[in-house]
Formats: sequence, structure tokens, C-alpha cells
Amino acid sequence: MKPFTLRQRIMELRYSFLFLFLMISVVSSTEEKCSSICPFNDSFDLDTPIEEIIMKVLTRDGPSDGVCLTGDKWIMNGTQFGLPSKCICYNIPKGTEISQENGQKCPNYSKASVQETLAESWIRNYELHKNDAPEDGWCPEGKTKWILESTLVNIPRDLCLCIDGFDWYSPEVVCI
Repeated sequence: MKPFTLRQRIMELRYSFLFLFLMISVVSSTEEKCSSICPFNDSFDLDTPIEEIIMKVLTRDGPSDGVCLTGDKWIMNGTQFGLPSKCICYNIPKGTEISQENGQKCPNYSKASVQETLAESWIRNYELHKNDAPEDGWCPEGKTKWILESTLVNIPRDLCLCIDGFDWYSPEVVCI
């Protein structure tokens, strides 16, 4: 076996340094994220316009990304309001785990206007999908199943809808 040349040795050191740098970067960003706890919001006022809810989240103190100790993480994008994004934790009613073979597909949630209240948006979605949406079902990968509960808003029955996933900017990190 030939001994390493000086050039090979320098390349080996560069790769070692690059690997070490990347590992430190990943670990430090994970530690930063794990030390940032997104606040939990157990409920939203259903009769408040969506824009007010969004602005309340975007203007509070807190991290733009982090982890949720309980609940599902949402990252509210503040760019359309000229504000930084903020994360929040919320329990999304998801029903039961149903596979594609064992249930009906839930339709996609129709986007809401920021001038609407949550109640208005949910009632409108119920009216749009009441004939094609099951009470519980399944959603394709990349979508989150959301059960519109009749106990929260004045609709005759529960309805499942698929919404875009919430962790757009942030892969989940398991914190120890």
C-alpha cells in the first residue's frame, strides 16, 4: 500500500473538518429548537375574525419555531403581514386512525378568508362538503385530518376534512 501524499492528507483533513462542522451545526440547531417551547393555546374564540387570531399569535413574544410539549404544532406564517412567523401548539381533533382501504377519503378543506370567523369558515366548509364528507375517514400523506366537531359549532354532524400539514418550515426533532 502506498503512503498518503500530502495532497491526499490535506483533502482528508478538509473532509474531517467539514464533517465535524456539519455535526456541530446540526446539534446546536437541534439544541436551540429543543430549548424553544411553542406556547399552547387550548382554544380560539370561534367568533373572532381569523385575522385577529393570526395577529394575536404573530405579535406575541415567543419563538418562531420550537417544540410542543403537548398538542400539534402550527407555524403561522407572518410574511403577508410583514411579521416573523410564530409557532403555537393546539390540539387538532383528528378522529380515529383509518386506513385508505377501510374508509372514505375526507375532502380538502376550503380555504378561509381572514375576514371570516372560525365559526363562519367551519359552517361554510360544512355546507360545501356535507354531501361528500364522512364523519371520519382518511387523508393522503402530507395532509392533516381535521374533524369539524358539531359540539363546537352549529352544524348537524361531525365532518372530516384534509388540511395542509402544519410543519412547513420545521422538521420534527425528538428532544431528550
